[in-house]
Amino acid sequence: MRKVPEADKHYVAPFSAPFDPIEIGPSRCGDAPDAQLFVGALGATYEVEALRSANIQTVISITEAHVPHHAGISYHQYHLPDVKETDLLSIWPSVCERVDEGLALGSVLVHCNAGVSRSGSTVAAYVAKRLGLSCQDALDSVRRGRSCIRPNEGFMGQLAKWALSSQLSGSKPSGEVSGSKPSGEVDRPVATVAHDARLSGGRPTEAVLSGGSNRVAYDVEGGHERGQRHSYCFDLADPRWAQHLHDEGYCVLRGVASQEDVEQATALLWRDMEAAHGAMRGRPETWGGYWLSATGIMAHLAQSAGAWYVRGLPGVKAAFERVWARADLLVSMDAVLAWRPWRLEPSWKPRTEGLHIDQNPLLKPQLECVQGMMPLMDVTERSGGLQVVPRSHSEEARVELRGRYAGWGWDWCPLHCDDPMTARAVLLLASAGDLILWDSRTVHGGVVGTDGGDGAQKELARLSVTVAMTPRERASEQVQSLRRAGFAAGESFNHCPHEAGTSSGTIKRRLPRACARVELSEAQRALI
Repeated sequence: MRKVPEADKHYVAPFSAPFDPIEIGPSRCGDAPDAQLFVGALGATYEVEALRSANIQTVISITEAHVPHHAGISYHQYHLPDVKETDLLSIWPSVCERVDEGLALGSVLVHCNAGVSRSGSTVAAYVAKRLGLSCQDALDSVRRGRSCIRPNEGFMGQLAKWALSSQLSGSKPSGEVSGSKPSGEVDRPVATVAHDARLSGGRPTEAVLSGGSNRVAYDVEGGHERGQRHSYCFDLADPRWAQHLHDEGYCVLRGVASQEDVEQATALLWRDMEAAHGAMRGRPETWGGYWLSATGIMAHLAQSAGAWYVRGLPGVKAAFERVWARADLLVSMDAVLAWRPWRLEPSWKPRTEGLHIDQNPLLKPQLECVQGMMPLMDVTERSGGLQVVPRSHSEEARVELRGRYAGWGWDWCPLHCDDPMTARAVLLLASAGDLILWDSRTVHGGVVGTDGGDGAQKELARLSVTVAMTPRERASEQVQSLRRAGFAAGESFNHCPHEAGTSSGTIKRRLPRACARVELSEAQRALI
């Protein structure tokens, strides 16, 4: 009988679960509560109930096979064969980013066809980087979770090289992300946002701490009712807002959308939520199930009519024209945010991604993007919303952050839960139709409110559309072509329009087939 060479053997081990958990060390600040990393076979992707039960929000596929997609889950696929010549090493930096981003939302599944070689090698690479382990220690660790993992000869060599590189670059068991540290970094003058402003924006006169939390509301006239004027709030025509954005890293523009605009955008979004998920406006009994993740990020509605209605508002474009002193702009095609009222159902209480930065301040210190968000419901301390750390985009803050996070190697830059900046975070109170703006280098993140709003009103606790614009001249022809193709396919992108969704932090989803495709106006189409 001919002996089968070791390299030609195909290992499959029986297991009762469709996927297996992998030990990844202590939870990090950016990880969602109870987030886990799983590894499995292609068959696991068909087990929708098991995926839901494990709170799997992200699936990373390393296979040439077709992978089924399920609502509420983000998918990333690498079409690579299971042969020793396959270059897995080149995709591991990207995969590690995707895993980190996914763990911030919930659990992550990495799979190939059999859950033995490609996915096993890749999960071992992630564990080696996250925990600073050697090749063999990383393999031993992942095999304790899934004993059938066995990389082929080529993958073993790549894994050894990766693990050594990760150890030399300073990965630590604490879970800090390590990456290439910029050498000889020189800070060039930051682009000026306020081209014509001469007056300084208002400064906070009183910090109001509520409920013993770190959420701070800057209160000028007292109270937190609708229409309250805060030091960071300005009319669009007020020349001071651009200076405040430049100096503090954020501002709120009042009444950019009318009440009629807010109602129209809200109605369009509810139309698609009902079509895709059966969730009906004003009927909380239809809001249960897994259609909305704990973070409330709905990337699959990026190309919805409601999101495009907000992007096409004249006041939104006027604000970004002022930021860039340019009229030819591209718009982001990013996610919609929604939180269910957990006052009605405690299990609906959202989880946020925590404080973070979407533009790496160490590798990309210049102004790349001003992000925006339009709440379609009032942002109050009861609802929660977006919080920012004032002046965290400054050179002084960069020096402070560099001392604690020298390993940040990509754009998704989460802060530790106990970072000193958390005590300086400000919840930006706003009314429906206001436009919240912040410099992409500013530390920011979601913060959950006190009780999720008045459940008797049978409304969501939060509904917001993210929107940002940057000059078209910053985007290459290839990027613009990708944007056009992505729009036609109903795909989501990220916050930075001229990057075509290539920045880490991008959640790639498509508009559900049940949703009506939007017919763009000439003005909206000009933003693609």
